[in-house]
Amino acid sequence: MPHALPPTTTTPRLGLTVLIVGDGIAMKARGGNVASGCKEVGPGLAIPARDMNALATCADHLKHASPDFADEKSVVVSANPDIDFQTIVTTMDALRPTFPDVTFGLSR
Repeated sequence: MPHALPPTTTTPRLGLTVLIVGDGIAMKARGGNVASGCKEVGPGLAIPARDMNALATCADHLKHASPDFADEKSVVVSANPDIDFQTIVTTMDALRPTFPDVTFGLSR
């Protein structure tokens, strides 16, 4: 008789992705698209300009929105093709204090 596998528990993940676009920064997390102002879910750019201080504050706010996200260390950064390399690096650097595992790639 085969043994039953123990039940697995999974902690919800934030799954933060950041997309740099011409007009600002879009963010997507577990609950969906992060709305302008970083306070709720909804359409638009989370950061309507490339304001790295606002980005860092928003990332920190999202990470601390639930105790389930406290141990999360990763974020994926993506960019439109016309975004220059320095902007990508600056964005990654702004996220690194809150999410030390910053990768550049395709958002999920």
